[in-house]
Amino acid sequence: MRTPVFSRPKDNIYVRRLATGKAVVRMYTAYIETPYRPGMVDVSANMVETVLPNRPDLEAHVLRHWDHYYQNALQEEIAYLYEQYEKAIGEVLSRLPPGKKDKAVVKADDMIRKIAHGDRPFVTKQDFARLLKNACGGVK
Repeated sequence: MRTPVFSRPKDNIYVRRLATGKAVVRMYTAYIETPYRPGMVDVSANMVETVLPNRPDLEAHVLRHWDHYYQNALQEEIAYLYEQYEKAIGEVLSRLPPGKKDKAVVKADDMIRKIAHGDRPFVTKQDFARLLKNACGGVK
């Protein structure tokens, strides 16, 4: 999900070790710098996080297997977003005629994947429902 970045982490990874023997690993990609005043820029990046067992060489291990851990974290993010928007999607689907339900499901999947990949900003449940209704030709 796209998030502001105030301090760019070394090697695009930030690890917070917990006392439970686990570690929260945040992985950053696709940085975007947006100028907002002369000499000032806002930086954002797509950030996903996952919880892994702690180990002494965790940073190096994650960097060696970046694609695997990044894809797993992205799938966790998508599952989280589905949970967040489940009720909004259900309400929109309940008001659609049978012929438009498939289109709405495909559009909801696409919107959730874009949010998870950072291509679209995170929106509230109400805004998600509104966008989905508009994408399906307006639902009452």
